[in-house]
Amino acid sequence: MAERSGLSRRMISAIEGGSANISLSSIDRLAAALSVTFAQMVRPQGAGGHHPASVVWQGSVAGSKGVLLGSVPALTETELWEWTLAPGEVFEARATTNTEREMIYVLEGVLNIEDAKGSRRIETGNFLAFENSGVVVFANNTETAVRYIRVLAI
Repeated sequence: MAERSGLSRRMISAIEGGSANISLSSIDRLAAALSVTFAQMVRPQGAGGHHPASVVWQGSVAGSKGVLLGSVPALTETELWEWTLAPGEVFEARATTNTEREMIYVLEGVLNIEDAKGSRRIETGNFLAFENSGVVVFANNTETAVRYIRVLAI
């Protein structure tokens, strides 16, 4: 494992023993050596789908943390967007390839998403990953603005 990952045997032993403070890049190297993705490596055991919601990094100051919200395989390009929809606003997205993968994280408000699979409501702090091969409608049906992050893997 040390040879395949490029980490020292001492580091591998410390990780196995729970005494190592492993970096994110070392986790990525171990994942590659095991032929799994970073997200699969850090996902809680038994968690299914693309929803790991894993605390992957914690700082020395209380409240500092890095949380992996989700992952999807990228085909050729990945775009990161910040969106704001005012009350009553609707945005229609058409897939430009046969299958695009999307991840949505709502920062504020409530976002309604409708596609061929039905309607979903995503509230503040919640996450959704899905495949888009047609039309997706993003709507704000509330009285306050909705802000969300959209990651589009084309």
